[in-house]
Amino acid sequence: MMWVVRFELRRLWRSYLAGGLLLLTVLLTALFFWFAQVGVGQYRTQLLQDLESKDQSVGQEVNGLQFQIKQTDDAAVKKVLRAQLNLASRTDDGIMAQIKAVKQRNSPAFIAGGLQVSRYGPQFNKTGAGNSAGWSDQQLLQQKQQYQTLQKEHQAFESPTVTMQAPGLLVNWQRLLASPLTLVLVILILSTLWVTAVFTANRQWMQLNVQPAWHWLAANWAVMSGIWLMMLLIANGCMFLFARFLGSPLLSGTISWTAVLPGSKLTYWQAWLLALGQSWVSFIGGYGVWLGLTQWIQRRRRG
Repeated sequence: MMWVVRFELRRLWRSYLAGGLLLLTVLLTALFFWFAQVGVGQYRTQLLQDLESKDQSVGQEVNGLQFQIKQTDDAAVKKVLRAQLNLASRTDDGIMAQIKAVKQRNSPAFIAGGLQVSRYGPQFNKTGAGNSAGWSDQQLLQQKQQYQTLQKEHQAFESPTVTMQAPGLLVNWQRLLASPLTLVLVILILSTLWVTAVFTANRQWMQLNVQPAWHWLAANWAVMSGIWLMMLLIANGCMFLFARFLGSPLLSGTISWTAVLPGSKLTYWQAWLLALGQSWVSFIGGYGVWLGLTQWIQRRRRG
């Protein structure tokens, strides 16, 4: 059995597939990193635009309340309007602090400003004027919980789907590598040596020299399963180096591998390991099925 494995390794080494796979792995990793970098820039721009839009809406409410206070002489009405103005001003101060933090790329200040908005925003909403900013109490509550967790754990503010932080970037990259479409493409590429051998005269030589015949199939399956695992490790290693030396955070600060991934109960480390395991195990099963299918097709052709 071992000599068949060595034969498959030698066949892989002598082909252009081995070098091509290494080059393809590095190039695709760099391409994903570049797209992630562009995505972070776009997300920062969109984040700033959203905040400026909210600041404009709340600012109009502030100006309107100030005008109403000047226009009325009723002490009771003025008291109500001043209370509303206080809430509106504090909410707007939080938004402006976030805008400044985005421009300065200051994550702690952004989180502090967000907590201020989350604190006074719901009270402002109850006055009926806050709805013009386009947020709900539920959104503000979720935002408050997120920011409190980040502040407590000293984590940076980041988008979980578009990030240059190493933990988030590697989780997103590995999840892409575990997607069904990626696995289908990889199976087709890595089965090139097997398919070309099965449907050429080389198969007859292997049938005469490899007994039992399934040893050849098992050897190819084992070799390519190991190659895919190696490709996964190389791809993730390259991505980690890219993130470490070339990546920049959305604002500032870092995210820990032990932090909980937003929208999940898993830490970044656990999410990455899960995606890595899914990618490898799915490939093992899918590649084995593909090998069996090509065997069946070849026998049908001969029959």
